[in-house]
Amino acid sequence: MHIAAHNIDGIASVPSIQKLHNLLEFGKENNIDIMAISETNTDYRQEYFINQDIKSKVYSIIFSERDQKTKGSGTALVIHNKWMKHYYSVVRISPYILVVKFLFIQREIWVWSIYAAPNNQNMRKNLIDELIIAME
Repeated sequence: MHIAAHNIDGIASVPSIQKLHNLLEFGKENNIDIMAISETNTDYRQEYFINQDIKSKVYSIIFSERDQKTKGSGTALVIHNKWMKHYYSVVRISPYILVVKFLFIQREIWVWSIYAAPNNQNMRKNLIDELIIAME
């Protein structure tokens, strides 16, 4: 399985959606199965429309919630459609934490996408607290 991560720095506007198309093309060319993307600046309420818009039908995207601030929040998991038959659940813990659950024969796999803003110590502490609660 090939896993990658990328800080996309926004896909909420029409011009920036091209960044997503380029990223999906990169994923396809490099056989990426799952890619975590951070700073999407969008949320799960736009998930359906973005998935309908993407040119490549090779991937599906699952988004977290979004913070009220205009930039620097939102995470997502880009998942190759060959794995979507195993997808069974998503937990949107916060705008910075997303868990996607896959079910295989006798195995459950949780894939976490976590974005810790680099210059915000308070946010990082809250993130750690949320992670501890989520893992209990």
